Amino acid sequence: MDAAKLTELIKWIELKTFRRMIRKEATNILDGRWVLTWKQKYITATSLGAKPTFEWIIKARLTARGFKDLQIDENKVATYSGTANRVSQRIVNSQAAPTKTVLFSFDIGTAFLRGVTFQDMAKRTGTPLRSVQSDFPPKDVHILRKLPGMADFNHVLEVLEFLKSMWGLNDAPRLFGMTRDDSLTKAGLKNLISGASTMIKVDGNYP
Repeated sequence: MDAAKLTELIKWIELKTFRRMIRKEATNILDGRWVLTWKQKYITATSLGAKPTFEWIIKARLTARGFKDLQIDENKVATYSGTANRVSQRIVNSQAAPTKTVLFSFDIGTAFLRGVTFQDMAKRTGTPLRSVQSDFPPKDVHILRKLPGMADFNHVLEVLEFLKSMWGLNDAPRLFGMTRDDSLTKAGLKNLISGASTMIKVDGNYP
């Protein structure tokens, strides 16, 4: 279980999600809890004709208790994150059916931690800079101390200040949506008029 939690925290470091902060400087401290799930992982067969095997793995995710977020009411934090509407979905299906286009879906790992930073959001939207800190679970501090630069972390005097939105915060879907749209726009896709959350890339020869 500790290994699963460490794996999750390593992703936080890689995606530059947080930094250390002196507790007395924090203004919006939230507590969190671990959500643990057990999943089956497929193991590739080592020999021809061998039966597929599976093993159980533990996935850990630390979520903030967002209902304690003081800035939700103070600054009226925007939380809207659009999804494809029914009309857009029908347009996609109507184009895929006659051309026998294969439709597929995929999952993005640690999606919310890949969202834009609070600082970037404030610059782009003109909204106040978000300030969110987390009280790390005391019983797991020994795991946090295994991360680079965290060996002397003191959970009594320090907290983690988040640079991006994390699971449990109301604006996490919106910040990830901004990153998603930025990436698709950079790749040359444009929004359909019928739905801002449905994007297409038009061939140059298309009328």
